[in-house]
Amino acid sequence: MASALVAVLGVALLGAGCDAGYSVDQSEGADASPLKDGASSTTTDGGSDANPTPKDAAVVDASTALDLGTGADGAFTAMVSNLNYTCFQRMFGTAGSTTLASSGPGKLDANKLPPGTVLFIHQTQGVGAGNYELATIQSVSAQKAVVLAKPLAHTYAEPGAQAIVVRQYTDFTIGMAQTVDVPAWDGQCGGILPFRATGTVSIAGALQVSGHGFRSNTHGCVAGGPPYECNQVTPDTGSANGFAGESEVGAYVQLNTAHGSGGGGGMDGSDCGMGGGGSHATAGTPGPNGGGQLPCRTTKQSGGAAGLVSGVADLSQSLLFGGAGGEGGADEDGASPGPGGNGGGIIFIAAKQILVSGTIAADGAVGGAGVASGACGGTGTGMGGGGGGAGGSIRLAGYAVDVSLGKVSARGGTGGACGGASTSVGGVGGAGRIGVLSPSTTGSTTPAFDPN
Repeated sequence: MASALVAVLGVALLGAGCDAGYSVDQSEGADASPLKDGASSTTTDGGSDANPTPKDAAVVDASTALDLGTGADGAFTAMVSNLNYTCFQRMFGTAGSTTLASSGPGKLDANKLPPGTVLFIHQTQGVGAGNYELATIQSVSAQKAVVLAKPLAHTYAEPGAQAIVVRQYTDFTIGMAQTVDVPAWDGQCGGILPFRATGTVSIAGALQVSGHGFRSNTHGCVAGGPPYECNQVTPDTGSANGFAGESEVGAYVQLNTAHGSGGGGGMDGSDCGMGGGGSHATAGTPGPNGGGQLPCRTTKQSGGAAGLVSGVADLSQSLLFGGAGGEGGADEDGASPGPGGNGGGIIFIAAKQILVSGTIAADGAVGGAGVASGACGGTGTGMGGGGGGAGGSIRLAGYAVDVSLGKVSARGGTGGACGGASTSVGGVGGAGRIGVLSPSTTGSTTPAFDPN
């Protein structure tokens, strides 16, 4: 099978009390190395164990097509290297076509996207969400379009498709007490941390995209503004729902039921209508129901539904963010309900050897607690807590992979508490997906990895 082992461009470098920051370019391409042409959403096993010579020749075993890249970007060491993250938003192209274009801001600069540059294209949201492929640039045909060396395997549609320039390392090292991540998904770009290395990936610190996937939302509590409370003038019909979490089907929206993999928002009422957990490989749990009492509601005050299960176990076929948790429901006298937790992002690594003694994480974020009293006012208990976000996706491939015991995770986040003294909490986010492809794998992951 042809390789779809994809690479990340840049990272945030945090650790040892120092914030090294990262450079983000979302309008123009960064310098990229010539890479061997890849294919769509299909990961393979095996591979060559020799470093590429010359440097711009990708490491590929002809019998298995595991492509470890060229190593042309050299060695990465956290707190020493500072890398650019280049993401193009609002991409579109049709399966069978060699043209990939963008309707986003900025331009595709031919000087910074030379022939041989490889893009990782991902349909993050919308029809075909989860589809991805590697595509090699042959030329930049206009400021908003590139010509690819091979036709696209999938159709990509704006606004939910993004493309990231692929980086190729020799070795990738994160020392103890150091953390590496990338910008979170912002509705256009981000949330994906993939790369290749011809040598060894050694993670003694943390490599993480936890809470970097699909987003939650909240009505919040703005200083000087009124509290966000349920409608007491027209109970039941006037009261609304908290925000359902963002998912592969679209951005967050006020909804009590599942929103794709996003958890539903709790109904307004008194008290403690809790947000539902986001889902991915497994379903989250629904938010507990509220009291449903006057002056807000006379009928059942439902907690948010859990999101729907999404994706497939074989991560060579699809990669998805975790669904976000739902917001809690508002009551009549608190300040604001708690937001849902964001879903986990995506990590994808292909290397000769992967050694994890620290952590690799794509966990969902915890739901926020309801706020009884804040800058906007509020004096009472009962604001619903948000549901937890679901875990994202992690794909590891190499000749030898040691994940230790429980060091690699895509867990769901816990729910937030109801504001005040209540012990009720929002729904728990579902587990994400992990795949480890290697002829020699040591250790275990949470959840258990798929070996394909």
